[in-house]
Amino acid sequence: MHGVVVVRGSLLFSVIAIIAIGSSLTGCGPVYEAGSFDHYGRVDEPRVRALGCLDVRMQPRGEGEVGRAWVAIDYELGNRCRSPIEVNLRDVWVYAEDAGGMTPMELHDPRAEVVPAVLDGEGYASEALAYVAVGDGLRELGRLCVDVSRLVPDNEQQVAPVCFRRDGDAMRVEVYR
Repeated sequence: MHGVVVVRGSLLFSVIAIIAIGSSLTGCGPVYEAGSFDHYGRVDEPRVRALGCLDVRMQPRGEGEVGRAWVAIDYELGNRCRSPIEVNLRDVWVYAEDAGGMTPMELHDPRAEVVPAVLDGEGYASEALAYVAVGDGLRELGRLCVDVSRLVPDNEQQVAPVCFRRDGDAMRVEVYR
C-alpha cells in the first residue's frame, strides 16, 4: 500500500501544529476493547459513529478554542476487530452553518502531513485537526457537522453526521441519529 504507514499497536500521523493547536496521534496504552470507548461509557453516545470495525468519537475543542473562521476537532479512533483498518482523516467532511447558510470547512494541512494510515487490530488512536472555512461567507459558527462516512476507504456504509450547536461559548452535541 503506497502512502500508508503501519505501526503495531498504534496509528501514526505526522504532527501538525497550527494556531497553537498541537496534535500527536497516540496509540500507547490500553488495547481498545471491542464495542466501547471505556472511558466514555458506551459506544452509542451521540458523538460516536461506527464504520464496520471502527468506532469514531469526535468533539470540537473546548470553550474559547472554537473560532469564527476555523475550528479544531478532536478525533478518537478505536478498532473493535483484530484485523488492521486503513483510515484517511483527509476524507472526513466538515461543514458549518450560520444565518447565511452552509459553509464547507477545509482541513488546514499546509505541509500535507495528514496521510492515510493503518490502525492495528484492537488499536486506539487520537488526533486533533484544524479546519478553516472555505471562502469568507461564515460570519459566526452556529452549527458544526462532521461526516465520517468516507473515513475508511471502500466503506459503503453511510452514517449520520455528528452535529454540534453553539451554546454560548461552547459547542454542544445535537442528539439525534
